[in-house]
Amino acid sequence: MTEKQREKREKIRTLAKTFASMTEDQRVAISNKYSIRTVEGRSLSPRNQFLIAMQLPQSSLVGGYNQWKKAGRVVQKGQHGAAILVPSVKDSGTGADRELFFFTATVFDVSQTEENDNG
Repeated sequence: MTEKQREKREKIRTLAKTFASMTEDQRVAISNKYSIRTVEGRSLSPRNQFLIAMQLPQSSLVGGYNQWKKAGRVVQKGQHGAAILVPSVKDSGTGADRELFFFTATVFDVSQTEENDNG
């Protein structure tokens, strides 16, 4: 892992800890203030809305690289997205032991994309 990757990971951890330390009222206020949705029309968790707002303050509609491609848009060259935390489940293979964990994914705001002229 490069130094830049470590710094980014630490920044996300710090933001996630900040969100975790907030009161329920503060979390509700975030949900009311930011109405960031995915390009597919889904709502984001208050935590991910907070993470995006702290990294890309003007965001309104976000998606991952492939989500934008599927929607007929491409991420503009040189753009830097926002890291969010995505839940997933690790399965032991037996079906009995399932462990919830989070991984980071990068999303880009619609303002960081353009129409895909290559069809």
